[in-house]
Amino acid sequence: KEESTLVPCRSFASPTSGVSLSCGAMIQSEVGYLRCVLLHQPGEEHRKTIPWNKSALLFDDLLDVEEARREHKRLANIIHQTGSKIVYLTDLLEDICHDPTSRHEVFLECIGEELLSQIGEDNIMPRHLIEGYPDGDFCDGRPLLAPLPNLYFMRDPSFAVPGAIVLSHLQWAARKREGLILKSIFTRHPMFRDVHVYDGILNDPDARIEGGDVLVADPETVLVGISERTNEAGAEHLARFLFSHTPVQRLPQNYIPRGRGVMHFAQIIT
Repeated sequence: KEESTLVPCRSFASPTSGVSLSCGAMIQSEVGYLRCVLLHQPGEEHRKTIPWNKSALLFDDLLDVEEARREHKRLANIIHQTGSKIVYLTDLLEDICHDPTSRHEVFLECIGEELLSQIGEDNIMPRHLIEGYPDGDFCDGRPLLAPLPNLYFMRDPSFAVPGAIVLSHLQWAARKREGLILKSIFTRHPMFRDVHVYDGILNDPDARIEGGDVLVADPETVLVGISERTNEAGAEHLARFLFSHTPVQRLPQNYIPRGRGVMHFAQIIT
């Protein structure tokens, strides 16, 4: 039984109950008060990460899912106590898939027409985009749709900068669908109707960038780490967007060692 002090998984303020980013995404620095925080709690996708697929899914070891969920709820509780609103990605995904037409479009965008036809639209649910398909532990063979156990690293598939949210083009194949899911949510959910969402890097075949390599120093300065997961093309594409559409005037590029030991620029700075 979970501790009574822990918050429920459902969003603290449901997206359908008036939470709005009406003044846009305004991250001015890495330190300060956050009005709203988007989280994703560890779940079934981690139960489907098993010894013989963990390396392909970028995990060195298996997660104790129940303990991870308890720790994540404690984190959410701490954030909530600071006065920040919390919404969960799974809630937003369910919201935009409530309408059948929108649901069909989301499936097409996230997994493509061929795979959707192979699975059957009557068989797939929004949660399968994250948990993988079919249900079960995948012990009997390769799944039609792989799980996304890295999605709870919510900083990576998208990131906020002064005046906008940028969708990442993630480096590894195991994480590609994360950016597509975030794009579907940000471009459809009414919570983000007044937010400038930029998907140019996501659609750039040469660019790679992950939110863990992007740090906002002040309203006019964004730092980018050139790393194993962010390349120069990604940083240069980000610079072009920021300089032309946001108040940002400086984007220093910082080269860091490539490898899992130093995965992101944020690991060095923080």
